[in-house]
Amino acid sequence: FEGDLAFLDGKVHLHRLPDRYTLVKEGEQLNKLFFVIHGSISAYMKEISGPKKERVMFTNQANEISGLVSVLTGGSYCFTAVFCFSFVFNILFIY
Repeated sequence: FEGDLAFLDGKVHLHRLPDRYTLVKEGEQLNKLFFVIHGSISAYMKEISGPKKERVMFTNQANEISGLVSVLTGGSYCFTAVFCFSFVFNILFIY
């Protein structure tokens, strides 16, 4: 990428996270996007009937963004997002 990245100052933070770290829980509001550099983010949702197990609904791999729908709609997260392995790029969304 070429160009001035000064507009990202103070808005982008790089974090090294432990395996199985919970980024956000179902129902929380969080205006952040998560860009995965290494590892993955799995989104879990509780079943509405039966034994209330959590099921993996989707997984974001390296070079994918997570959290886009919640940022765009301003709504709360429909899923619990858990980070797996070791490196996520956290992009803070500013209105």
